[in-house]
Amino acid sequence: MQVISLEESLKKGSAGERVFITDFLEFLNVKYENVTGQQAFQIMGTDFIFPLGKVDIKNSYKSYEHTIILEEYTNHSIKKPGWFDTSQAHLFVFVDVSTRHMVFVPNSFELHNWYGGHKDQFKLCMNKISYSKNGSWQSSFRVVDLNYIPHSFYYKGYIKADAPGINHNTPIQLILEDCFKRRKCP
Repeated sequence: MQVISLEESLKKGSAGERVFITDFLEFLNVKYENVTGQQAFQIMGTDFIFPLGKVDIKNSYKSYEHTIILEEYTNHSIKKPGWFDTSQAHLFVFVDVSTRHMVFVPNSFELHNWYGGHKDQFKLCMNKISYSKNGSWQSSFRVVDLNYIPHSFYYKGYIKADAPGINHNTPIQLILEDCFKRRKCP
């Protein structure tokens, strides 16, 4: 089993945040606040705030595999829920740093209900052990095929809705606004 430090994990995450800032927020001239380093927002699972709500950036999108990774447990041994269950962000943005493609997934009750009923069809995997000055832990995750999850693709100004149940004649802006209106934090 390979070992990764907390610092290495944070460095990897910041690469996705830089892509989101450059290719989405700045490219579209969206006003935003970067709250990544603020502990109060880290607890909420929020990296950015912009006019439509709170965003949680994830570096676990693989565009060539059409999959995302959902963290089930932050600490598998004590079953501490992962970011998927604890984030209060309105929107998850999964970034593939190598292609600069992004997937926008509304953090909605519908998503969580669907996942709760279907997660067992995706294998539970153990992550590498993480270390900090306070000890070590091992998280667990599932690799989920995007064919099952409502989402939109984004690449430098181009947005494509590619999700079951979405009327493709609906303007994309309405899809993004709707994800924020329906979200109620657990």
